[in-house]
Amino acid sequence: MDRNSSKLQWTNAEAIDLWKAYAGTGGADKNWMINICNWLLGFSIAVIGFAFAQGIHTKLVSEPIAYAILAFFGFMLSIVSAFVTLIYGGYANWNWAKADQIARVYKWKILDPYDDPWTDERKKLGSSLFARLSRRLIAPADSYGRLAPIFIIYLTLSLLSAGVHIIIMIVALLQ
Repeated sequence: MDRNSSKLQWTNAEAIDLWKAYAGTGGADKNWMINICNWLLGFSIAVIGFAFAQGIHTKLVSEPIAYAILAFFGFMLSIVSAFVTLIYGGYANWNWAKADQIARVYKWKILDPYDDPWTDERKKLGSSLFARLSRRLIAPADSYGRLAPIFIIYLTLSLLSAGVHIIIMIVALLQ
């Protein structure tokens, strides 16, 4: 491919395969983020949940210090989850942007994320509140300027979890 050329030098079949690879990799990145963050946030919550349900019985440190240590461990898991969310969000956006770029260069309007599959006639028929909400959540977005909603949700959950752990740590240390 000539870097100065606006036209890519792939056949349509090669370009379609490349588009599928980028679009699929973006989706796989999203799926990996969900799996990894579910585990991280699950462990983060389980650490404190177990401690509060079972109590901490140790002769090594006082009970408040033990809670603070566990809260710090949970905090770190939550922060790692936030970073994983942002990193995989970046990877997914980059791959989706490459797929969109290929669709635009080859003028594949149907593969362009801004090609609305719901016609104006269809929109006039109306839809349920949940259908409208789901379409709004999946609406095409500039992958350079915005993360997909699932990444925002996991980032928010990770940061909220980190905040809860900080509160637990502070309360434990003030006792």
